[in-house]
Parts: sequence; C-alpha cells; structure tokens
Amino acid sequence: MNQDDGTGTGNLNQGSEEGGNLGWRAQLPDDLKANETFTPFKTVGDLAKAHIDTSAKAKELEGKLGESVPKLKDNATDEEKTAYFKAIGRPDKAEDYTFEKLTPPEGVEIDPNMEGWFRSIAHQAGLNKTQAAMIHKAYSDAYFTAIESAEGQKNKAFEKDVEDLKKEWGPKFDENAALVKKATDRFMTAEEKKIMDESGRGNDPVLVRMFHRIGQSMADDKFVIGSNTDKGKNVKGILSYPSMEGQT
Repeated sequence: MNQDDGTGTGNLNQGSEEGGNLGWRAQLPDDLKANETFTPFKTVGDLAKAHIDTSAKAKELEGKLGESVPKLKDNATDEEKTAYFKAIGRPDKAEDYTFEKLTPPEGVEIDPNMEGWFRSIAHQAGLNKTQAAMIHKAYSDAYFTAIESAEGQKNKAFEKDVEDLKKEWGPKFDENAALVKKATDRFMTAEEKKIMDESGRGNDPVLVRMFHRIGQSMADDKFVIGSNTDKGKNVKGILSYPSMEGQT
C-alpha cells in the first residue's frame, strides 16, 4: 500500500479521477467523498493551500469587523448613542471642535454667540470634527456670499437712483441734495438715519423727493419769516402731524 510522504507524490495526490478513481478523497469518510466542496482540489496540497488562504482572509475580515461601527438602532438608548457618536469621532465636548478662522466681508461683524450655538448643535447631532468643520465653513462661506451679493445689489440700486435723480434735477442736483440733508438733519434722529441707511431705504427716490420738498418748505418758511413784507406773519409748521408739534 502506497502512502503519502507529505510531498504530494503518493497515491493521495495522483489526483486523476479517471475511471471513477476518487484520488485522495478515497480516504475521506463515505459521506464526504462525493462532497462538491472537495472536488475542485486535485491533491491534498491544493486543499491545504486553499485552507491557508481562507484562514488568512477570515482573520483579515475579523479585524475589519472589530474596527467597524454597528448601525445605530432606531430605539437606541442615550448610552448607546453616546457610544456610537464616540466611535464615529464625535469629541467629548462641544468646545473641542476646531474651526477655520473666518474672514467676513468688510463691515460685517461675527456674533460670537453663533459659534457657540453651532458647536452645541453639532455635538447634539453627533458630528465628528471633520463633519462639523466642513459644515461650519460651508455655511459661513454661503452666508458671507449672500451678504456681499445683497450689498452689491444695494449699491447698484443706489447708483441707479442717484443717476435718475441727477437726470431729473439736472444742474440743481447738488443744491437739492443739500436741501434733503437739511431736512433729514432737522427731522430724523441718528438712530432713524442708521436704520434707513442699513435698510437701504435712505436712498429711496420717493423718500428723497419727500425730504427735498420738506427742505424746500424749510427754506421758504425761513425766507417768509425774515422778509419785510411778511414780517410777523404766523407761519404754519412744516408738518401738521401731532407728533411734529413744537419742532418747527
């Protein structure tokens, strides 16, 4: 009886199944001899190599599974959520997020409270540092772009309004503009001027024309009061609104 010497040269690895010869599988238990799992292997050596390869892949897969993060259940507890967020890289505290220094457009101030608010929301959402930093920068860039776009549109509108008034007033533009300033200085507080400027309404042609008429009335009233022919004449206030009484 020939025996396998371990080199794969004995009867076990003769491999040929000509004439119904099972080759090395003839030594397997009867219930395994015809098992299709073994039919691809012609020799015991082939089976051994396949086993080594399979074992290596199994260990590699086991390592990957050990490093993987399981899917968070819909009904996960707070403890499970905390463990999950930590596994995907969420920092222990909201203060541990690091963001790129922002450069806002000229004249725009950043509210420091907004960054604290974002940190808190990002931490509650379970964002890791990379995700939080990416969203923070993307939102800030979009916000600043929107501000610059709005400011650009406001400037264009202002330039158009000025050009329209220049065409309308012609050579008297500077004179009329001075009357507008005189009227706004007389009847608007600093806070009201600020609100008008920030809203862009301060250059609204309708309002400019209105204050121009007020300025003209102020100039006319001054002339009437100071004239010899109308000296002592009781001049009615510039605006007849109750709130303006005593301001003329």
